[in-house]
Amino acid sequence: MSKTIKFDDAKWHFNSTPDHLSESERWNLAAAHIGLFARWLVRRDWLTMDIDKSDPMVAEFERDVEAVGRGLMSGTELLGRYFDYKLCNTDIEPAGLAFVTAYYGDPPKYYDDVTDVIEEMFETSEDKVNFSHLEKILNERYRQYENHTIAPERPEEPPASGYFQRLFDQFKR
Repeated sequence: MSKTIKFDDAKWHFNSTPDHLSESERWNLAAAHIGLFARWLVRRDWLTMDIDKSDPMVAEFERDVEAVGRGLMSGTELLGRYFDYKLCNTDIEPAGLAFVTAYYGDPPKYYDDVTDVIEEMFETSEDKVNFSHLEKILNERYRQYENHTIAPERPEEPPASGYFQRLFDQFKR
């Protein structure tokens, strides 16, 4: 069994959100960029949840994933309900894991791309972001990855410590 590696976690960004907001609003802002990526993963059928298929939660999860895919629910809300506002390698289907590992690698290209779409990082909710624009960027990044023009090395496992973790550690000091 492979080690669980965190690509991103709203906990790392929570203190960057406006402190005059409610706690739930702050979590949603801290996780918005992760939720946008989760929404893209859903649309590619690459987001998964490690639960027993007989668990009654499976049907609820599948309904919510479908709602995210159709734009009826935010990726941020899905992350909050099922993934504690974080994205890990265990949440991603094998078909997409190598790309996500490279794209969220060190340094993370995703962070550069999402900050081009979100005007005020950690102050903008997912519903205020032009997802179709970000989706085009993400699809292009995936095409580049497939053509070996982005992240030429394809690690089998995500790096033990990523950019966001180092960023978080820097702010803890």
